[in-house]
Amino acid sequence: MVYIENKIENLEKSPKISVITLTYNRAKLLPRAINSVLNQTFSDFELIVVNNASTDNTEEVIKNFNDKRIVYKKNKENKPLGGKNMGLDAARGKYVIFLDDDDEFLPDALETISTKFAELSPKGVKILWFDGIDAESGKYTGFGIREEGYVSYEDNLCGKITGDYQMAMDRDAIGNNRFNPNFWAGMLNMLWLKLYRDNKAFHIPKIIIKAYREHGGSRISNPEASLLKYMPQIILTSEAFLKEYGEEIRRCCPKVYGQNQALLGFYQILNGEKIEGRNNIRKSFKFVFSLKYRLLFLISFFLNKNQIKSFYLKFFKIKQTFIR
Repeated sequence: MVYIENKIENLEKSPKISVITLTYNRAKLLPRAINSVLNQTFSDFELIVVNNASTDNTEEVIKNFNDKRIVYKKNKENKPLGGKNMGLDAARGKYVIFLDDDDEFLPDALETISTKFAELSPKGVKILWFDGIDAESGKYTGFGIREEGYVSYEDNLCGKITGDYQMAMDRDAIGNNRFNPNFWAGMLNMLWLKLYRDNKAFHIPKIIIKAYREHGGSRISNPEASLLKYMPQIILTSEAFLKEYGEEIRRCCPKVYGQNQALLGFYQILNGEKIEGRNNIRKSFKFVFSLKYRLLFLISFFLNKNQIKSFYLKFFKIKQTFIR
């Protein structure tokens, strides 16, 4: 059996495309994702599988695949963004694309990526966007852009493009840029926005991936509870987001800026940081009117931290403005 761990000698030359799959306790689902890569019509690739400190038999599942194009990495800690960085550090392909461990590529996905980059790279395009569909509903997973053409940085910044598109990137565009491993994993937009600002992105209206949700109905089976669990990390990331992009958002789309300011305040109040939270929600009123944030502002004077959390879990549904 050919099995490579933390080595790159398995290929004589750098592959055209590096596919990076980060996995955690998805031993039953992972083979579908891996097979969808190995069965591509395009063969000049490497598949970097990063085991993000799984506690199930994920490692055994990966080792059972007999293909020299698979490169196995193991993260010591379950830090999603750190695991993604590990994949980026290992990537040797000219182009890089992430594949979630519960999704699958259509058979011609990598061939399409290679062909489109050959066509558009001479025009300075460094990032390609493709469409995905939900495997159960057949609906698109991304919203805001359907036609072929350049992807606007401002539209991304202002939240006009939402959901999940599949991005392939020239590795030179990524360079030494990496995710901050201490940030909330749901906010990948921190790095993506930097790349969109510095490089041309182009949307190809072609479906190359199927996304599955059968393991819990969504990627986070209990998003409200998950937010509470990681609240300090989320607040840290939200503050960094506003520090980096707040002024640009305020100039381009003041309402969205207000929503982000209010959302940070919301998180802070849920975390017991009432003074900071109220201040941020109060600042947001200048840019956006929201009954729910005004309600939260008021009840924060009367309810304690645990009561506010209980209220949130039962009644308060929030759109995560920061997350694309």
